[in-house]
Amino acid sequence: MRRLKIALLFCMTLISAELRGEGSSISDLEIGQLLLIGFKGHSIDEGLQTAIQAFHPGGVLLFGRNVQTVYQVAELTHAAQRLSLAHSKKPLLIAIDQEGGNVIRLRHAPPLPSALAIAQTKNPQIAEKAGRATGTLLRTLGINTNLAPVVDVSDPSTDTFLGTRSFGNDPGLVAKLSSHFALGLQAERVMPIAKHFPGHGDASGDSHFVAASSPLTRDEVMSKDLAPYLALSAALEKPWGIMLAHVSFPKIDPSKMPATFSSVIVQGLLRKELGDDVLVVTDDIEMAGASSESDIGNRSVRAIEAGADMVMIAWSLKVQKQVFSAIRKAIDTGRLKPERIRQSLRRIELAKSRYTTGDYKLPTVTKLKDAMKNPLFAEVGDSVLTAFVSANSGRTPASISTIEKSDEAVLLLSPRLDFIKSFRSAATGFQIRAVHLTPTQIAHVEREIHAHPHPKIVAYASGPQAVKFISKLDDGVKSRVHLVSVETSAMIPDADKFLSVLQPYYRHPQLGRAIASLILERETSSSHL
Repeated sequence: MRRLKIALLFCMTLISAELRGEGSSISDLEIGQLLLIGFKGHSIDEGLQTAIQAFHPGGVLLFGRNVQTVYQVAELTHAAQRLSLAHSKKPLLIAIDQEGGNVIRLRHAPPLPSALAIAQTKNPQIAEKAGRATGTLLRTLGINTNLAPVVDVSDPSTDTFLGTRSFGNDPGLVAKLSSHFALGLQAERVMPIAKHFPGHGDASGDSHFVAASSPLTRDEVMSKDLAPYLALSAALEKPWGIMLAHVSFPKIDPSKMPATFSSVIVQGLLRKELGDDVLVVTDDIEMAGASSESDIGNRSVRAIEAGADMVMIAWSLKVQKQVFSAIRKAIDTGRLKPERIRQSLRRIELAKSRYTTGDYKLPTVTKLKDAMKNPLFAEVGDSVLTAFVSANSGRTPASISTIEKSDEAVLLLSPRLDFIKSFRSAATGFQIRAVHLTPTQIAHVEREIHAHPHPKIVAYASGPQAVKFISKLDDGVKSRVHLVSVETSAMIPDADKFLSVLQPYYRHPQLGRAIASLILERETSSSHL
């Protein structure tokens, strides 16, 4: 009888432990698979080795701070894979933000155009070629996951957060181009991660710095923001991925929780409409947009509760350890159920089986060079510039044609010397007074403007700082300025005060020549490349 009582007590203890999540068979190694981590440094011994050995992360995220050369990146990714296989027998998802335009971690020439620049072509084949060239480069470097495309439906005339990262405000065009870009990535066995679900385009503010909110209803999101995701779901091979937005949708989830923590959005919208095989990752859990929950560890637990498969911790090793411990505790206490964790582990394993095989052989120097100089990059860039010239050649203001070949000079302001050189090549016969627009030359630029009150001014704003300077010019000067900007209208205060605003959204090597052909009404306008 005594033995029977002991046996019954033991069984009751096991049952109680199972209810609390103890002995749930979710190992530390499996918990680590839920983490997508960043680090500071250019080699694995600058923090990454410690993280891989400590909690076996499922993925590693590279930023510009991790990039010196393509050779160094290839060595880094392959060393990380070898280390992960040695310690956990599991390969890594290695991710990067290689969107194009302003968000590009691996720099090559010609550069990958922004999504908004590609949208000017309205050509899905160009978008797919951009994805293929990007996929080839990433795959060669041992990177198997791209946190792109951005599929937010966004108005470039009002949205200052997304800017040129979005394909624009036409849901159909965004759906078509983003699907083909993603198909290009998949053709090279790179996993696309579409972002930011369910949509950042109408949100109030930058979720990197503030808790953003969207006024849209479920019906509005379904008809607009979900169009690209539905197109991706129909076009892509499984699996593919989605990144959640740190944006709340009070009219969808009255709790006002950001999508990252909202089971209403993740389970009730994403899973219901897009299926069970999509890998769902959070945006960086350290961002201010996720600060509705002050405790970092609890943020991560809540994200997994809501339905996220992987939690991104982009910066701090200390925070990564906190997140790991918080998830471990939540499983052990029964807050996170083993079955919920296994669902995510299944999706992570599915992604790895599709995208990580064959990542472990270091490429030759020749192969790396070929990937960087992929002719598809030039083809995409030339198509974008051609589309820009075509769209603007018939819409140039009449006042532009008043610049004629004469003794009257054109004052050219540019922070980039290649633009000046390219512009001059198409302006034979015109007097071009070129001034290098740099922070140390601001006073000189202002003197030049006021010393020559009659010539027309061509100002190239190749980035936010140049836009900021040019936008501070007085209205009388602005009325003489042809502003060439790679930024969106939302970034240009008083755009209507300028003589004209031309927006290529792309720093093409021959952009100066194309602008000269438009503004100077030259016969070379049909041969700007």
